[in-house]
Amino acid sequence: MSQMTNHLTNHLPVNLCMDALSYENDDDYRAAVKLMCFLCNNDLSNDDYDTEKMTQALDYIWENTHTNSSFMELYALAASQMMTEDATIGLAILFSYDYLKDFYILYSRFLSNPAESCEDHPCYLSLKTKLTTK
Repeated sequence: MSQMTNHLTNHLPVNLCMDALSYENDDDYRAAVKLMCFLCNNDLSNDDYDTEKMTQALDYIWENTHTNSSFMELYALAASQMMTEDATIGLAILFSYDYLKDFYILYSRFLSNPAESCEDHPCYLSLKTKLTTK
C-alpha cells in the first residue's frame, strides 16, 4: 500500500492496511483483533482490550455498513444466533473467532469500492453459509 494511502488511513479506527487476518488459536485471534482495531495499548495485559477504541472501531464499521442490504442481512443472520433481531449484536458476532477472517476481507473490499455488490464475493458467501448452517 502506498505511503499516501497509509497516511490517509492512519486516522481510521479500523486498520485497512492488511490483506487478511491470520490466526490459528485464541492468542493469535486476540492479537489479530488488536491489530485490526488499533488496540495496542502497552498499559493493558495481553487479554485486555482498550474498550473505547474497540467501540470506536465497531461504531465506524456500523456507520459504513448499516445502509447496505448485504451487510444488514449478515448482521440479521448473526444476531438470530443469539435469538435477537438487534443488528448491532450481529455485527459483534461477526467479530467472533469463526467469522472475523471473512468479515474483515469483505468489509475491506466494501470500503474500497462501496458501489460494487458484496453478494458474489466468496467471503460473503462463506459467511452466509456459516451463519445459516449452524
